[in-house]
Amino acid sequence: MNRPAKKILDPKLVEDIVKIVSTRCSVPKSLVRNSITIKCTDEAKLYRNRQLQAQKRKKPHNDENRPPSSPSSKDSQDKN
Repeated sequence: MNRPAKKILDPKLVEDIVKIVSTRCSVPKSLVRNSITIKCTDEAKLYRNRQLQAQKRKKPHNDENRPPSSPSSKDSQDKN
């Protein structure tokens, strides 16, 4: 529900592709349309996964379990 609307393919272009493929390959038009739909769905999932991976790489690392750094030389001089 909170996702943006999916972009649609050009209906005229899709219809041309369906007609040509179904004629040349002697397959039903519904098979061609289903193949296009499945391919688009698979590519959308791959794209989404790539975007999520890229976001994970951009996030700063969690330093929660990293030990505290040693005091700098200036800090140790101030204590003396």
